[in-house]
Amino acid sequence: MSSVAKQTRNRSLLAYVGAMLGIVNQLFIFPLAFDVYGEIQFIQAMIGLIVPIASFGVMNVVTRFYPYFEENGRLNHSYLILLLAGASIAFVAFTGIILVFKTQYFHFIESMGFDLIAFQSYNAMILSGAYLAILASIVGSYLVILKQISLPYGLTTLIWKFAIPALILLYVFHRVVVPSLYWVIPIVYLLIFVLLCWTLYQAGVRKFLPIRSQLLRTQTWPLTKFALYSVLTSMGAMLAFRIDKVMLRGLTTDFDTGVYAAFTFLAGIILFPLQSMVGSYGPHVAKAWSHTNISSLRRLHKKSSRTLLLIGFGLFYLIALSIDDLLRLTTHYATFKMGINAFLFLGLANALDSAFGLNGLILTYSKYYYWGLIATIGLAIVNILLNLKLIPFYGLTGAAMATGASILLYNLIFYAINWFKFRIQSFDWKSLYLILVLSGTFILARFCAVTN
Repeated sequence: MSSVAKQTRNRSLLAYVGAMLGIVNQLFIFPLAFDVYGEIQFIQAMIGLIVPIASFGVMNVVTRFYPYFEENGRLNHSYLILLLAGASIAFVAFTGIILVFKTQYFHFIESMGFDLIAFQSYNAMILSGAYLAILASIVGSYLVILKQISLPYGLTTLIWKFAIPALILLYVFHRVVVPSLYWVIPIVYLLIFVLLCWTLYQAGVRKFLPIRSQLLRTQTWPLTKFALYSVLTSMGAMLAFRIDKVMLRGLTTDFDTGVYAAFTFLAGIILFPLQSMVGSYGPHVAKAWSHTNISSLRRLHKKSSRTLLLIGFGLFYLIALSIDDLLRLTTHYATFKMGINAFLFLGLANALDSAFGLNGLILTYSKYYYWGLIATIGLAIVNILLNLKLIPFYGLTGAAMATGASILLYNLIFYAINWFKFRIQSFDWKSLYLILVLSGTFILARFCAVTN
């Protein structure tokens, strides 16, 4: 087994350990204070929303440009310093803009019909958390380049799996009060950043050589251009796929947001294998494009897509069959029941996302990456409009329907671009056979369960 395959396996195992902890949290701890959990999810969603803009996309260029900073097969670690400095400068500029236009920003939020207090109360902790999240993301991505794939993910995942339930329990037993409780969120990001830096040091990143001036001249503009593209694409992706919690909190209550977050977690389990592959194979896709090795990309895409289709749909059908019984284990079944339909929409969308494989990664690292930007911005507009229309009528299910539709459209558009530009596609007759077998098994199992 190759080192990358082994790291991918380890990352997937860590993901499912985190998932088991997460299921316990979602069923037995978070329902004790869904309103507090909803606010935590809102703050984290806001941090995720502004991170790509505040960093000017620097955190997204780490993997894309590292091959150009290799000398004699060794990566010049000053590349990391360049990235951290660039992200810090961008964040200072972003913060200045926010402070200058704060009044106009809050007026816009209020005009959208959102809960203005929710946005005003957490401004400082969102900004500080965003900066630390940017730094941690850059260091984590750099560790992936160094083939430390599973450790950054494991640190980040497991820390949050313990930190959030600890906050909820502290609140329930009156050991801490809101809003001071929410300041723990940026502190956790700081802890993650420090631990990742220590891991970097242990991995041997201790010597920083000057970067050749010629390299800086030739790569500064392409890097800046890709960073700008990343800002717009990441922002579009957040608006297209992750704006649901923010809009749900703005249009409903923190309690509804907490319930919805529980089902986005369950649906997110389906994406763990895809996220592991994207994290592991990102450097390989970047290197393949730097050598224009399209045949290698075709093989990787088709093989990975078939595996992800099998796991993605298998997990969705398994959770869909057992979700009602799973929720009955808790004393909050009546509350959870309102979100089951939301899970079905989100789960099916994530299963389809898995089946399309490395769709987005291949296009993003190609020279036609700007096509992805156009598509993503269009989907962001569609998703916001769908959320505004569907949430007032269908609540949690409306948010899930809007996000699910955006995920499906995203993959169809990227699939078409990859096919027409590179003749790279993810499906064959074996893929159809797998879907039919899995769907048939699900229908049969469902029928037997209902009959019984």
